[in-house]
Amino acid sequence: MAGNAATRPVTRSSAQNATGASRRALGDVSNQASTSNNELANKSTRRSQRLSSSANQSQSRPEDETTTSVAAPRRSRRLSNAASNEDTSTQNATATATRSEPSNKRSRRTSSRGAKRSRSLNSDSSGPARKSRRNSAPRNGSRGEPTVRRQLCADIINTGHVLQRHPFDASKYVAGVSVHDNDKSDDPQEAHEYVTDIFQRLFDSESKSSPRPFINSQPALNTLMREILIDWLVEVHMKFRLLPETLYLSVNILDRYLNKETVPRRKLQLVGVTSLLLACKYEEIYPPEVKDCVYITDRAYTRQDVLDMEAHIVMTLEFRLSVSTGYPFLKRYLDIMKASSTAKNLASFYMERTLQEHESLQFRPSVLAAAAVSLAMSNPDIVEFAENDDEGHQPGIPKKLIRYTGFSICEIRDAASLMERTVPETTSTNARRTLAAVKRKYESDRYDCVSTAFTPPLVEHLENV
Repeated sequence: MAGNAATRPVTRSSAQNATGASRRALGDVSNQASTSNNELANKSTRRSQRLSSSANQSQSRPEDETTTSVAAPRRSRRLSNAASNEDTSTQNATATATRSEPSNKRSRRTSSRGAKRSRSLNSDSSGPARKSRRNSAPRNGSRGEPTVRRQLCADIINTGHVLQRHPFDASKYVAGVSVHDNDKSDDPQEAHEYVTDIFQRLFDSESKSSPRPFINSQPALNTLMREILIDWLVEVHMKFRLLPETLYLSVNILDRYLNKETVPRRKLQLVGVTSLLLACKYEEIYPPEVKDCVYITDRAYTRQDVLDMEAHIVMTLEFRLSVSTGYPFLKRYLDIMKASSTAKNLASFYMERTLQEHESLQFRPSVLAAAAVSLAMSNPDIVEFAENDDEGHQPGIPKKLIRYTGFSICEIRDAASLMERTVPETTSTNARRTLAAVKRKYESDRYDCVSTAFTPPLVEHLENV
């Protein structure tokens, strides 16, 4: 009780102080209102005096008398309306202040919050201005540069929609629609407006993404080990029913990794199956799992071994998996030549068989694809006439293919000589195991039995050019 009695005077005094503060605030508001009323009255008085003086001066001009007499009442009415509006706003402010007279503690809290808000608003007042200036600036990517539209290279040079060589910079131009793709405008899957630029980009990046011969830098490996590994990868590829792009990319990843890292013999299969796993993750919709890779190696490696090798491969290759392989060029050349399904299967057989050969790394994949197409379409067991070709097709290297690729006859013939030598032969291991996975694959009716039912490739078929 004593404590409560002691605190009561303090509460009353604080309430009295708050009431006195509110009254003083109301007095200040009323003083300001009266001052504003006095100023308005003085202004109206001075304006009425000016109007009267101007009316006296205009008595000598009878034509302006009517205009002045009408304008003066209008101005006086405007001034009186403004004064009445000011009085009304002052009265409303006084009534609002009277109704919202704060209590003792609540008023102090509200005033302190209002002060903090005002300080924060003052400090952030320049924020919206900066944002508006930033948003109003022109943008082009991350810089405020004007957007420049790439110009058709047909307007600069006559490319003929063929693969251009250095120093042509394909990134600065748009090649447009090729004459070979005019009949594909109704098929969005063919991307006829972009296919020329895509293959120009693949051709330009081919020299950077293609591996080089590496056996001399691998003391524990030889060419036969590489052939055995790729033959096993082809079998795994068939078992999982993967896309053709996956096989080409897995071999590319394997060779590029062996170009940069020295691999012991016991880890070569681990590198191969991990390269296949990476290619599946890149190309396939439903790639195999890590446990599947462990299973197909007969549990020679653990799950952690595969994961560690995967991380090491992508770091060694700097995560560059979007590379140019021979399969896109093979499809493009066959499409330009209007090849039949049998010729496509025969050319694919030549290309996949050449993947096993370490000697093939000395050629560009686009050159190997051109040689495979030329050999397939020149095979005597295939009678092929290209559609919409005024020159027709004769045995030999197609002239349309030479014009599009820009390769010389000697380049294509050298790659064809490698296929002539390697495609018919079957390699055997020391354990008398035959490396014939690609041949068995193309023996099926699905591929028209091209590995057994057709004449082996010969360079002499390309002589009639």
